[in-house]
Amino acid sequence: MPSKGIYKIYQEDSFYHIYNRGNNKQDIFVDEKDYEKFITVMWLLINEINDKYKGHNPQLTIHAYCLMPNHFHLLIKQTEKNAITMFMKRFMVRYTMYFNKKHQRLGSLFQSRFKANLVDTEEYLLYLTKYIHQNPRKFWSKNLSDYPYSSYPVYLNLRSDPFLITNEILDFFQSSKKLSLKKHESYRSFVEEIEIEGTTLEYLGSGYDL
Repeated sequence: MPSKGIYKIYQEDSFYHIYNRGNNKQDIFVDEKDYEKFITVMWLLINEINDKYKGHNPQLTIHAYCLMPNHFHLLIKQTEKNAITMFMKRFMVRYTMYFNKKHQRLGSLFQSRFKANLVDTEEYLLYLTKYIHQNPRKFWSKNLSDYPYSSYPVYLNLRSDPFLITNEILDFFQSSKKLSLKKHESYRSFVEEIEIEGTTLEYLGSGYDL
């Protein structure tokens, strides 16, 4: 079962799968500007938190994300205790305030505070990124690499993002001179070769589908 991010101390130097969805499964993104605002707020807060500790390792880094109409997934690495709690509290409040004002609504936007699963093996880590990047498949008829609200295009070297950390995942995928493959091409093969089955998702404890 997914562990709930309530009154929980998250481990230092650990990856976590963070996810949440709209209250009563309602959409949390209505138009393109909502997606863009979410991503902007995410990076602004990451910078705010890490700027307080210049000269030290970042408190928090984001390694993958995918935004869907009624939910989101983040892969976050926390290096200092309480960084996730501090980040998510500010993040969800700021985005909710923006969304409610823009769409003239009141009350909670999200179903719960947030959920956080500890990623405790390398296999879990790799398949979780695959799951996150495959998330749009059920409603997106184009190539996964064309989905604009995901970190997947960055992993494929199709889009730049100075804040996203990709090397810790891509380093698992060796370049092959024999096959003329680069790391990002090997990663594409891993993500798109086969769709993740439900039993694997249950093992991963990986959150929401549409």
